[in-house]
Amino acid sequence: MLCRSLDEVYLIWFEASRNFLIIQEPVWFVFQNILSGMNKTKLVSDCTVRYDLATNECIQFVDDLEASFNQLSADKEKQEMFQRLQRSSADILLKPCFQSTYCFNGKFFSIRYYSEYIKFNFHPMLVHNQTDNFPPDVYTIDLYSDKESYYLTLPDNETERWLLSDMAYFKGAVWGKIINSMFLKTEKDWMMTLHASGVTDGVNTMLFSAAAGSGKSTFSSLLQAHGYQLLSDDFISVDNNGMAYSFPFSISVKNGALPILSPYYPQLDETEEELASTGKMVRYLTPSKPVTDRSSFPIKYVVLISYKADASFVFTQMDKAGAVQKLLTEVWVNPLPGSVEAFMSWLDGVEFFELTYSDHNQALDAVKKFFPIV
Repeated sequence: MLCRSLDEVYLIWFEASRNFLIIQEPVWFVFQNILSGMNKTKLVSDCTVRYDLATNECIQFVDDLEASFNQLSADKEKQEMFQRLQRSSADILLKPCFQSTYCFNGKFFSIRYYSEYIKFNFHPMLVHNQTDNFPPDVYTIDLYSDKESYYLTLPDNETERWLLSDMAYFKGAVWGKIINSMFLKTEKDWMMTLHASGVTDGVNTMLFSAAAGSGKSTFSSLLQAHGYQLLSDDFISVDNNGMAYSFPFSISVKNGALPILSPYYPQLDETEEELASTGKMVRYLTPSKPVTDRSSFPIKYVVLISYKADASFVFTQMDKAGAVQKLLTEVWVNPLPGSVEAFMSWLDGVEFFELTYSDHNQALDAVKKFFPIV
């Protein structure tokens, strides 16, 4: 169990259940004393005096909290979303329907796709990095499926299996393996993966995080058109040192964003619409050439962004407790104690902002002024 103070609230991570919890008084008082082993009768008595509550209310309050904490702290076996297997490459009986090699920042990786559907979920995001010139020892992974599961096989023949209902997690695992190969990392090196777009001025990074459809990609594309480097569209990987890494995704542009982005990216008008894995029709935009050869940057700001057609403009700093509460819905934190500690420490050094807008130019001007290119 790990704990961190955030202003006037406390962020707690329960290792057994891998859950975060944000609490404040009087819950924090009860939690501390339960952990210290205080006798329940004394704890109830102290609560009645400290918070001027009736004894029966305090008994119920303490009992409910104790049950909740015990459940979160229970050392129970967690069911993994995937299974690791060991097999020979000879176990793949079918030939891949398509194989492609990609290059990003001089680093190569190859994917063998064993079904058109799997190709449909990955290749469009990477096609702009496709290359025919590559060395013979390219890092290659196999992606295939049967009637129950998706499979990811690495060059050492280790295989991970995911249920067909877990495509999102399967995709995350594939991207993770590729990033590891590109940046010579292992799973234990990563602090978190954040559902966000990110831009850099060449020195620091500003991330835009929100649920799907909140305008992350559109706004990051606008900033790219004004000289910022786009780190990634849709998700950002951050290592235990708090460094955000670039990743070669195409930017998926929905029809509603065309009038906003076409003046800056006229090629979008000539780009063919495609059905994305989300079920929506999109056009894929190739990221601009990086403004620097660096591949990782410290995160200075996290902006919780929301585009609404009739919204009043808001661009203001958030209190850390409220920001983290929202951030936790869009982040996967590596459930290793060292990574969780790194995440809690990282929160201290990052500034959080809320950006709600309906006028793209107004929002763009405000962010450019606040976060100018160095």
